[in-house]
Amino acid sequence: MKPSKILQKEIPKIKVDFLEEVEAGNTSTVYKINCRKKIYYLKMYTKGSAEIENFILKELSKVTHIVPRVVGSSDRNEKSFILLEEAVGEEIYKNTSNFANRKLLNSFGKELAKIHSIHTFQFGKIEKIQNNMLFGTSILQEKTISAEFRNDLITLLNFELVDRHTVYFLEKIVLENLSLSTTGNPRLAHADLSMNHVFVQDNRVSGIIDFGNARSSDIHYDFAIINLEWNCDINAIIEGYMLNNKNEFSIRKMNYFTILAGVSRISWCLRDGMLSPNSKKWYLRMLGIIKKSSLMI
Repeated sequence: MKPSKILQKEIPKIKVDFLEEVEAGNTSTVYKINCRKKIYYLKMYTKGSAEIENFILKELSKVTHIVPRVVGSSDRNEKSFILLEEAVGEEIYKNTSNFANRKLLNSFGKELAKIHSIHTFQFGKIEKIQNNMLFGTSILQEKTISAEFRNDLITLLNFELVDRHTVYFLEKIVLENLSLSTTGNPRLAHADLSMNHVFVQDNRVSGIIDFGNARSSDIHYDFAIINLEWNCDINAIIEGYMLNNKNEFSIRKMNYFTILAGVSRISWCLRDGMLSPNSKKWYLRMLGIIKKSSLMI
């Protein structure tokens, strides 16, 4: 069913003036909608459902005002969707000075702490989402860690991004520090904190969007993604975060998850066929961060 038809039937108060597709992912397609001078975003799920993201956003609205407001949603298989209000401000990456703005990064740390304040022991389905070695769990098997991580490393080796010595070294670091990947206190994590998902306005974070991958996790996974993808002073983010989360942050665990997440992301991109000259520069930059993190555990 076409997006405009779904809105007309499910949320008749939304009168569509203009609609365009802005993102097509593996599990959903996102449309930008103009409606009487207001902007909305319609996410239509091709796999999975809107149920989890809808639930997560409603839980988050109890602790922070910077997540998108849910205007409407449906979880019927043939038309699973969620309609969200537009985020305030602009994406953080659009002004490179943002990454040197300690006040701004500090405010982001404070907002991230609010997201991580939500315990997920009683979240049922959310607690179980991909509760594996990459995101942290209370019970881990060494064989699972070794097999998954080594398979990712072999992919990097086959594409000649690493040599056998690097494979051996990184695998040794991961297995010798296996206890760092466990968490007995799972929290809600965004799990996809790329730079285009964070909005800023007036030297403060004004919006965090796209909670489609959010899950029960170790909080250090979110920091690993920031460490890998943001070229910023991560200590400024940690400083703001620690104001509300004393004794819950570990540099060693952040570096450990940086290795797991970094190798996994590179491997996934390689298997997906992303190997242009520009992407290879990105891979090498990621590998540099991974190697640096391995020396700081």
